[in-house]
Amino acid sequence: MDHNPPVLKLKMTFIEKLLNVAGILSFFGIILYVIATWNAIPNQLPGHYNLSGEVTRWGGRAELFILLAIGLLLWFGMTVLERFPHVYNYKNLTEANVKGQYINSRMQINVLKNEIAILFPFIIWNNIRVARGFPSSINTWFFVIFLLILAGTITFFIVRSYRLKREAAEVS
Repeated sequence: MDHNPPVLKLKMTFIEKLLNVAGILSFFGIILYVIATWNAIPNQLPGHYNLSGEVTRWGGRAELFILLAIGLLLWFGMTVLERFPHVYNYKNLTEANVKGQYINSRMQINVLKNEIAILFPFIIWNNIRVARGFPSSINTWFFVIFLLILAGTITFFIVRSYRLKREAAEVS
């Protein structure tokens, strides 16, 4: 079955819908914030931070749109990828576990996508705050925590995938 996995039409779970709303709201929220505060945003904003959270490059206000565009491009790209769980790489896919594996892998993409959807608006918000003279919320701990969240998400879904395989094998 691994060579020609079936194409299944699976409804989005409540969690996926909820996370999508959170991701979309984070983008809309930052867009509204930028529009509402545009005249108060300084011309120079942080463009890059080192691992200690110190600004190592400054750039213009237009860079806010580059960050927003990258975040939105990732969000929409991963949204498209979610729709095709049958093209992902699976091991030991069977008729007994195919539905569970598809939902699990699709949810993994969804969670990662929406974690990123919250990250980019946060960085934009932080850049505006730093440009206004407030301390940065991006520092070593920020990077560590965000990487732990991503690693935790990936680990959770890999473990869940193995459990789904094992449960399907026990039922067969």
